[in-house]
Amino acid sequence: MRIAAIIDSNILVSWNKTKLYVDALVVHPSNGKIVYVGESSVAQELVATLYSFMPAEEEKEYVVLRGKHYFIYPGLIDAHIHIEALGNRLYWPDLSRCTSALEARETLEQFWRNRKPSESLEYLLAYGWNDELWSSEDRIRWNADFIDESPILQGIAVFLYRRCLHVCLLNKRAMEMVHSDAYWRALQETSYVRRDSFGRLTGWHVEKASFMIQEYLPSPSIEERAHRVDQALKHVSTLGITSVETNDANDAWKVYHYLWSHSRDGDLCVRVYLTPMWEEIFDPVTYQPRQTNPEYLLGNRYLRWGRVKLFMDGSLGAKTASLLEPYKCEKEENCGILFMNKEECIRKVSIAMESGWQCETHAIGDRAVEMISQVYAICTSNNNNNNKSNNVNYRPVLTHAQLITPLSLQYMKQSKTIANIQPSFVSSDCKWIESRIGAERISFAYAWKTMDDFGILLSGGSDAPVEDASPWKGIYAAVERKDEDNIQVWQPKERLSLEKAFLLYTENAAFAEYSEHEKGSLEVGYYADMIVLEQNILSIPTLDIRNMSVIATIVGGKVVYARQQLIVEERRIDASKCNQVW
Repeated sequence: MRIAAIIDSNILVSWNKTKLYVDALVVHPSNGKIVYVGESSVAQELVATLYSFMPAEEEKEYVVLRGKHYFIYPGLIDAHIHIEALGNRLYWPDLSRCTSALEARETLEQFWRNRKPSESLEYLLAYGWNDELWSSEDRIRWNADFIDESPILQGIAVFLYRRCLHVCLLNKRAMEMVHSDAYWRALQETSYVRRDSFGRLTGWHVEKASFMIQEYLPSPSIEERAHRVDQALKHVSTLGITSVETNDANDAWKVYHYLWSHSRDGDLCVRVYLTPMWEEIFDPVTYQPRQTNPEYLLGNRYLRWGRVKLFMDGSLGAKTASLLEPYKCEKEENCGILFMNKEECIRKVSIAMESGWQCETHAIGDRAVEMISQVYAICTSNNNNNNKSNNVNYRPVLTHAQLITPLSLQYMKQSKTIANIQPSFVSSDCKWIESRIGAERISFAYAWKTMDDFGILLSGGSDAPVEDASPWKGIYAAVERKDEDNIQVWQPKERLSLEKAFLLYTENAAFAEYSEHEKGSLEVGYYADMIVLEQNILSIPTLDIRNMSVIATIVGGKVVYARQQLIVEERRIDASKCNQVW
């Protein structure tokens, strides 16, 4: 079903520019963009005129949505997500709610027993285990031997990703499958595969050792990958997400291109801005661009790519985020892992910028954040000096920025870096973060308002499947900064206003992908990407926002998800009868 117009509803045009409600909007049938916002009487006349030019012999599926109890808002944009990984997680067991190692193992056993006979699975993959929820005894026992004590699992290759995705636990059969000579040669740093005090492999693989694993598993077909990507896109559309900025690897552009080219109408249910890894676009030895099939570079209104991803460090949960001072919870001095030195980072960022790519860099610890923010400042300044006539707008993105320093703020402002934050991390991490970094550094952690007050533009994402993909939980966390039990308030001075929180997922997120003139608000010339709600967000308790249920999600005027039947005109808009509709 496609929307011709929305009449007699409460339509919020923009969170930032106008912040006002109008009665109606009209969608152009040829491109799904908005041609009018304003009064219902004008919209009715415009619809009758606009749609009368459509071929009379075609019975149209365009309808008019009407209802004074509807509240229409700009579609939400997830500015940092991993769609293909989310699709995998929706398929495989979810260990995120397991409160013990035993419960996690029983969940795996149940999944394997209940798998369909037609599924000839070569291995078992699972996501989300969080040892922060477990006792110290459970943390010690969570290793390869504990998995293989299960008679159901011991003969199966089992791969278990921690919630942060920076750690993967493998059992004995899984290590036999992955630990080839090629794996060890590519890994180089063998300390990423942990051993106990006797030198035996524990099954714990961190950072690079964890990320490389999927390269050595049997590869699913492009059709299988596309199916899981499609399921993930459909899932996020039910949450009110109309666009994603997704970091997916392993030639993921082929998957998205396949999905788009095989779609019924040449469209997707969610717009995609794809971010491949830097190493997929540039050779890590020669630093020269790789040869890429040109057909994948051709963007359209549903599928674009123009950003590359770099990694500076790991995660606070895995104690691999790079810190200026050691972690407080370690017996031995540990400052985390820094994946690149400054010289290498400058070279990679410069090459990408010179080649016309936007840069996004994962940085969590204060050492990593300070280094990449300085690198961004150096590279944007150098490139601007070399291109004085062009004045290129690079818009570098620093993703996560969970622990900042005053110096990093200065560098970020100098380079106009966009801080891509994940507000839901506050709810998940607040109970244990102080034990990682100490009380003296806590005021610099998850400091969203400090960055906003300093003039740094913030965009918002979920980092799903690391966190729940719901943008509503992210908005709630940005405003309330409470734990997942909705009890403890953490660092309330860093709360964002409701309007600022929504900007993270609308206009700011659109700016982060160079789409601020097409998405993020409901204005003339913008895509008709909208969500339909039953409540006025600006006048309800914030707790209700956390549990928000979307009535419908509309992309380019097309209803891609509807929780309930929408109130539409009894007569569908047919070109031959268009002037009779009213």
